[in-house]
Amino acid sequence: MLRLYAPSPPYSPDNLGATFSTISDRLAVLKQAGVPGNEVSIDRALSVLDSLVRVRSCVVVVELGDAVAIPFFAALLGAML
Repeated sequence: MLRLYAPSPPYSPDNLGATFSTISDRLAVLKQAGVPGNEVSIDRALSVLDSLVRVRSCVVVVELGDAVAIPFFAALLGAML
């Protein structure tokens, strides 16, 4: 995520790919936000989505290629629907 601000990125594409894969997994859980008996709160879900917007994560994901971008956006859209 620091690639947008750092002249020489502190993370390799593989590290960023693993990071966004983890984020994608967590986004899938957000779909359950607000469901009675579930531990994920609406506030937590909104906080995660807000963080992704603030650091412009989508720009970095697109640069990492389809193997990372497609699952990320599928999880993101799935969390919002």
